[in-house]
Amino acid sequence: MAKRNTRRVNLQDLFRWKQELHVTDHNGEQVLTVYQRVVSDKEYEEARLHALRQSRKVRLALRDPETDEHAALMENLEVSSKQQITNVILINKFQQMHSAADDMVQIQMPKHPGTNASVEQMEEYEHAVDEYNQKRAEELMEHLDKIQQKEQEKLEELSNEELIELAAKSMENQICTNVVNEILRDYQVYLGTYADKAYKNRYFISFEDFQELASQVKEQLIRGYNSLKMVPEELKN
Repeated sequence: MAKRNTRRVNLQDLFRWKQELHVTDHNGEQVLTVYQRVVSDKEYEEARLHALRQSRKVRLALRDPETDEHAALMENLEVSSKQQITNVILINKFQQMHSAADDMVQIQMPKHPGTNASVEQMEEYEHAVDEYNQKRAEELMEHLDKIQQKEQEKLEELSNEELIELAAKSMENQICTNVVNEILRDYQVYLGTYADKAYKNRYFISFEDFQELASQVKEQLIRGYNSLKMVPEELKN
């Protein structure tokens, strides 16, 4: 039975969009203090464009037979078994298959019986609501299993060369998606981290400076930024 979320929350915790952040070393000693704020729409667009440009560079390198990136990708696939290559394709298509299965779900949220409903009608309605999530998940999995089986059968009919070509494209898309997500995240942290409480001077001169940080420091800055929450009313000011 699905549990309902009745926990009360502090609205101030939900709507925090700037903060002072203390960064520590491996001994827990404070090494620097920065000030972070959620980036503006304009800054987010700058981060998005930078991420897409870098992703395109990675994609072109993966497609170029003369690059180390392409060689590493193809070498990995060429030494894999047919089943391993098939699994790569299916794994990278999972989100697409899941979305298709979700669109096929027929079960609907129970309809409220109305303000004049009897106690028994309300009992049955609430019981149906409690069971809704589980029933929906079960139906979704039935559709997903059927879709996966059909995809498996289609792939089994292909030659090894055709599978390698599909897998290379699939891995290329996954790699580039990861690049976009990582750079989009990091670029926002870079733009949203300042050296002063007035948020006038960015802490890092360039994005490259941020990328060259020690991993422990970089992870703390990312976690700090991710903890921020946007308040639309405040961001307009």
